[in-house]
Amino acid sequence: MEIHAVFPDQQDAGTASLSELFVRAARAEAPGVRCNATLTLTTRLATHPANGPLPDTAYAAAWLLLRSRWLGESPAVLHEVTADQGRAVAVVALDGSLPQTTAGEWLATVARCRSEAGAPPDDGATAEPEVLWLRSAAAARDARAAVRLWVVQTAPRGLRLHADADPRCLDADALRILLAAIAATADHVLAQPDAPLSAIPTAPPADLHAQLVTWNRPVAPVDASLTVTGCFQVQARTDPHAIALVEGDDRMCYGELDRRSHVLARHLECSGVRAGERVGLMLDRSMDAVVAQLAILRAGAVYVPIPTDHPPQQISAMLAQAGVRLAVTVRAHDALVPEPLARIHLDAWSPAQQDSTGGDPAIDGESIAYVMCTSGSTGAPKAIEISHRAILRLVVDAEYAAFGPGASMLHAAPLGFDAATLEIWGPLLNGGCCVIHDERIPTGPGLARTVARHGVHTAWLTAALFNAVVDDDPAHLRGLRHLIIGGEALSVAHVRRALAALPELALTNGYGPTECTTFAATYRVPAALPEDLRSVPLGRPIQQTVLRVLSPALDLLPTGLVGELCIGGQGLANGYLGQPGLTAERFVADPFGQPGDRLYRTGDLARWLPDGTIEFVGRRDGQIKIHGHRIEPGEVEAALLSHPDIRSCAVVARPDAAGRTRLVAYLVARAEPLAWDTLRAHLAARLPAALLPSAQVWLPALPHTPNGKLDRGALPAPTQARPALSQPYAQAASPAERQVCQAFAAVLQIDPVGRDDNFFDLGGDSLRAVQVLALLQNEGAPRLSTNLFFRHPTPAGIAARLQAPGTGARPRTAAAPPAGAAGTDAVALIGTAGRFPGAVDVEQF
Repeated sequence: MEIHAVFPDQQDAGTASLSELFVRAARAEAPGVRCNATLTLTTRLATHPANGPLPDTAYAAAWLLLRSRWLGESPAVLHEVTADQGRAVAVVALDGSLPQTTAGEWLATVARCRSEAGAPPDDGATAEPEVLWLRSAAAARDARAAVRLWVVQTAPRGLRLHADADPRCLDADALRILLAAIAATADHVLAQPDAPLSAIPTAPPADLHAQLVTWNRPVAPVDASLTVTGCFQVQARTDPHAIALVEGDDRMCYGELDRRSHVLARHLECSGVRAGERVGLMLDRSMDAVVAQLAILRAGAVYVPIPTDHPPQQISAMLAQAGVRLAVTVRAHDALVPEPLARIHLDAWSPAQQDSTGGDPAIDGESIAYVMCTSGSTGAPKAIEISHRAILRLVVDAEYAAFGPGASMLHAAPLGFDAATLEIWGPLLNGGCCVIHDERIPTGPGLARTVARHGVHTAWLTAALFNAVVDDDPAHLRGLRHLIIGGEALSVAHVRRALAALPELALTNGYGPTECTTFAATYRVPAALPEDLRSVPLGRPIQQTVLRVLSPALDLLPTGLVGELCIGGQGLANGYLGQPGLTAERFVADPFGQPGDRLYRTGDLARWLPDGTIEFVGRRDGQIKIHGHRIEPGEVEAALLSHPDIRSCAVVARPDAAGRTRLVAYLVARAEPLAWDTLRAHLAARLPAALLPSAQVWLPALPHTPNGKLDRGALPAPTQARPALSQPYAQAASPAERQVCQAFAAVLQIDPVGRDDNFFDLGGDSLRAVQVLALLQNEGAPRLSTNLFFRHPTPAGIAARLQAPGTGARPRTAAAPPAGAAGTDAVALIGTAGRFPGAVDVEQF
């Protein structure tokens, strides 16, 4: 720890901003009026001899310590103004990376440096600091800064601490918190002169106790003997005839699931799979997929779910990153499995053909259970290793939801999305039933059918899908007892609407990154929400989990201050496979835990609320979540720059006119701008659909700030004009086509839309496709399936289905018989009509 006198042009005061620590109140201050706050100090502090010749030294030193701890500045600099100087002088710098000193020694050095400080050099180049410490109230007349702090002597033995601020930086509530923290820190420094400066707390003692004890329960020691497979077998032995899986009309009891997974596990071993090996899982949501997951674990191996809707190039990258040698799949997905991977086809394998002798290999709670691949900022996927212990922490003895006998959980998430961990293992490790949804892309009506048909109790939906279902009709969720929503910030308006329409439905906000195994915190939404609620809290930590809100220096911040949300406990991943540097960067030692305890640095900005819940504020980096998918803009930018005609680009998330977040690509061409559908096809071959930008803006050059960084504030909003596509614009040719064009335009906020325009080239996605279908139905059109939409994503194609009579089959012209075919057998062409329960035509049925 070093303290020395410096001038402003000789020292960098750091890049962190005090205003970023506070969430400003919604009320607006009058223009030009500064916010004010005052705190009367105790007599003991005001007359303490350690202050030296300047009575405010302990408070100036406390502010300097807060700069170091709260803002992570190294060195942290105290900028002062005296009445006679009129300009800021940086008189003390605190470098936390140097050897420690005691609080008393440091305070004495601060007093000496302040008394020896001279006037700053008058070179006209000194930048105004964000915060100034004033040695007297008189200095406030000419001193300019966003925040000003000073001490005033009110009586022979009394002092008051004052602050004022530009309301765009800090409001009065924030100033009061700041003054209280300065006074409390000064009290600690003066009361503990022999303590190491690093031991001086910068949050009130009651606050520290609440964060470390009251709001975070102790994490129990890990029982390494418990595994996912062991817990499942306990349930299978307890009630082998209980229904474990439901898919349409098919049911599988616990005993049958136990038997089939055991037989497949032995087949995997005969195919060379060994304990600890990573096995690719290239299957869609199904009973067979659950059997395969359990079988891979029972072989002592690790399952690696790979989304089957990703482009082949990214699938190959995921499999390579995970080190997969063999994949479990079906023949329909063979083209997605790169050579020379071995494969086991579940649709060509029969349990009856397999020798089922032998037992499961020895594994424990720290053994890896699955590897989940997520977006990476460099374009390469991140392979996250999750252990058996982490899965058990999520679903065993859970307090946020009921998974036990008699309860059924909907499984509607893709296998490559970590919500599937909750949906599958929640019921199966507690004796409940996992109900497998039959739509590849869930819709409101489809969810309603599954819930009603199978009596589903609990479901999990992304916030985006929840919003879309509520916008269509909240009644689609009727019958559910408990709905967990997550993946991104919840819309307060949609939550209010759902609560009003479905008073019997319990809503929970579920929060957690993949690195912490699905959930780290949950919040049961009350039936009556406050009128001024700005966001739905993330809630409190679930069992065997701790939450910390830390500064850049990894110090605890007082309640109400914004910091990085860090997560600890038994749910943490082991790290990133094959990326030790990234693992060390994101998984760090817990400064407030036991030896060996770790924290995952989420990059999410949050704050503790006075009731002990966490509120999400934003991100500290460029990572985005849209429709529940984690998106690294750098990965999308890397794919764009791989096209030879793109010189530079930037990808940002910004809301459209309806407030829905979407990805926008800002592009600079080497010559002429490309047709958007051409560039989109280039991206679709390299990125999953969730990472494709919905809009694009061509610029002559990207805007930059004076220091060379991208000036995001100068990026223009996309227009509502139709993007330049390779095919020319063509007007609608019929009333039905005009109806579909108008629906496309309304949902995508693009005008005009042509009859041959591909919905996805215009910026559409699966959720917006559902909205188009709902809009058409509200206007009297027959119900159409989402599968049809993906096969015919143009107004002309969809309108043809709207106009088709009866079953919707388009008339076909019989081909003329080949020459010389007169002697062939006659063929009767018979037209039939049919009824298809729950569907308007055979295709939807």
